[in-house]
Amino acid sequence: MHICKYFMLAFQKRKSLSNLPPKQWLTIRIKTSCKRKKELYLLTKVHDNNNLKQYYNSYSKILTKVINEAKRLNYYDKITNSNNTIKTTWNIIKAKLGKNRLKDKNCKTEEINPSIFNNHFLNVADNITQKFSTQITLDTDNGNSYKHYLSLTVKGPFPKIIFIKITTNEIENVLSSLRSKNSSGYDEISVKTLKISAPYISSSLCYKFNKAVLASKFPLCMKYPIVTPIYKKGDKKKCANYIPISLLTSFSKVFEKIIFRRLLTHVHAYDILANEQFGFHPELSTETASYNLIKTVSAAINNKKKVGGIFFNLEKAFDCVNHEILLYKLEFYGITDNVYVIKIVSPKPVSKGGN
Repeated sequence: MHICKYFMLAFQKRKSLSNLPPKQWLTIRIKTSCKRKKELYLLTKVHDNNNLKQYYNSYSKILTKVINEAKRLNYYDKITNSNNTIKTTWNIIKAKLGKNRLKDKNCKTEEINPSIFNNHFLNVADNITQKFSTQITLDTDNGNSYKHYLSLTVKGPFPKIIFIKITTNEIENVLSSLRSKNSSGYDEISVKTLKISAPYISSSLCYKFNKAVLASKFPLCMKYPIVTPIYKKGDKKKCANYIPISLLTSFSKVFEKIIFRRLLTHVHAYDILANEQFGFHPELSTETASYNLIKTVSAAINNKKKVGGIFFNLEKAFDCVNHEILLYKLEFYGITDNVYVIKIVSPKPVSKGGN
């Protein structure tokens, strides 16, 4: 898109003189006071004057109080304005303790290069599914097939989804609902930049998105991710101890949210989603799922009933989703004509090495 071209011309890269993040609490007045403190300190070393030393000591104490208060207000603003207060609080604590700067001396970045990460993340799903390939059947005539199970559990098939035309107002509304983050995909255009320029780019995006829906094709340029390996636990030299975090373009996030809204309207209209599903539901989350579990267990215990639970975790669950089954279910639920607009496009990811 031409937007990327104009963005690169307007925001040219500059080298940063320091790798350290700026101290937001450090105002011009505090800088001036720190400079004044240094001057007073040098004077106390040159002149043997008790009054000057007392003045320097009292000045230092007042400046220390001012700096501590400035830091406190800065931390307070960060936490109150954060979308995830717990995570922000812990990040501040770790920064104060110096844990963010700690590095494993036994692990060097060059020991795991991006190509190794790429190969691992691209093949991990296939390696896992091959273990269970003998147990999975896609035979439509088999009584244990997913098609047979779907026909027994759900009343269908369902009417076709109606893809309403995308408008500029809707795009601006979606942009305003997104979090103002500075992270970006390979095009280096952040959500924050899109939100600021929304009135100027909404018409171009509207044309592009409607064209993609009519063609039933997700724009390939919006599906190239930057995959960043995030260390979890264990040996840092093993790729299996990292989880891949994909950074898509901000344009992709906008388009996906628009498509998601239409899918959500369709599944709610025909009551497709189960009440027990807490993911991808408005006003439902892991917190509401936990509350519902505690409420159910507590009620059973109070009624002197026996309570049991089975908990399991699917390794690499999302990566192992069978696309043939997924697309069949989408068609079964009425998402047919424009199914390929949401069909997963799988370009080769760009991996970023790191600790």
